[in-house]
Amino acid sequence: MLHRIHVAMLSGVVALIAVIALIVMTQQREQAFAQSQFSVQQKLLSGASYAVADYILQKRKALQAFVTRNQPLLLQLRFNPRDAVAYADLREKLRRQFTGYSHFTIIDENGAPIWLDIEGEIGQVCESEILKFNEEVQQSGARATNKILIHPNVNQYHYDLMALLAVGPKTNNIFLVSFLPSTLASILGKHEIPGHRLMLVKNGDTSLIEVTSDGARNRLHRDIRLSDEEMARIKTFADVKGTGWRMIDLPDEKHLSAFRKQVWREVALAVLATILTALAVVVLVNRAMHRKE
Repeated sequence: MLHRIHVAMLSGVVALIAVIALIVMTQQREQAFAQSQFSVQQKLLSGASYAVADYILQKRKALQAFVTRNQPLLLQLRFNPRDAVAYADLREKLRRQFTGYSHFTIIDENGAPIWLDIEGEIGQVCESEILKFNEEVQQSGARATNKILIHPNVNQYHYDLMALLAVGPKTNNIFLVSFLPSTLASILGKHEIPGHRLMLVKNGDTSLIEVTSDGARNRLHRDIRLSDEEMARIKTFADVKGTGWRMIDLPDEKHLSAFRKQVWREVALAVLATILTALAVVVLVNRAMHRKE
């Protein structure tokens, strides 16, 4: 009888050790998964933020080159704002060269648009950017760049690029072109992988979503701001050079939860198998001993 108790106790201890080992290994798997996800996030953010920054940089260069090539046409329109032919010609050139082109205007040296019918499209964010761009021009000259942000508009959410237009020996105006963020959304979509949601948020107000793979925030089927719980899930980010944006990766909680459930389901099955094996050993040993008796 005593031998049977010893066998049962030994089997129980072995089973307990096996169960503890399984739990520890599962926790290690969870930690390894979390670390791998963090590494994945960093790579995603690095690649996507570089792609967006490079896209904006190339578009800036293309816009400045456009101004240089079309300066006579721009000056014609600047000093003859009612020239419908020049306006239509310039608009068509912009449509052909720039994907996502929305509209344009020329801002004079006083910071005012030269077309009265575009005043309704110059919003508060645009006006603020124009003022800041003018200030940077005073400091950096031709190297000045405007801070890229999404501009809310009743018609279209867009972002602006600005280039200097020389209208006199010491006088510069601003050639402002607005673009839809469709290409930016496409860049984010191409870099996303299952379980990860890339977003451009506003630097300085990082709960405000600017662009996702669906487009600007007016196309979101959710709140335009990240919740406190979502903010807590963001472990790393990358500032996008040359813009007012920060790139974040919002992990899908369902994806993480599914992994945890699968891991612990496997543990439960392994624990059950271990207990059943231990019981089977006890039963077999007891039968063997019973026969000897």
